[in-house]
Amino acid sequence: MLQGKLRLADQLIYTIKPIKGAKTIKMFESQDVKEVNLRNISNAKLPKNMALLVSGIYLLHGIATSLDIDDIKTTRFDSIETVGALANGEFKLKANKKQLVSDTLTGSL
Repeated sequence: MLQGKLRLADQLIYTIKPIKGAKTIKMFESQDVKEVNLRNISNAKLPKNMALLVSGIYLLHGIATSLDIDDIKTTRFDSIETVGALANGEFKLKANKKQLVSDTLTGSL
């Protein structure tokens, strides 16, 4: 770090995806483009020369008035504690086809 070759920063990466009754949601996809209030990453890739260390995952839910982009952007999101299927359901996390989390979680995340 003294030579300026390594810098650490705390950054939030987010994406909003509609569920529409699907069993599997791909949070970051190659066709996704960076757009304010929807996602802050494009093409499911980090910027060049950036590494990622996950220190937490937040799941929130909201009900948009329609699937129109503007309605999704203005949706109010809240805790998943009141949505039993999410709060007490099975949660799996994969990255690069490798399963990172495979346990059934109970309670809030």
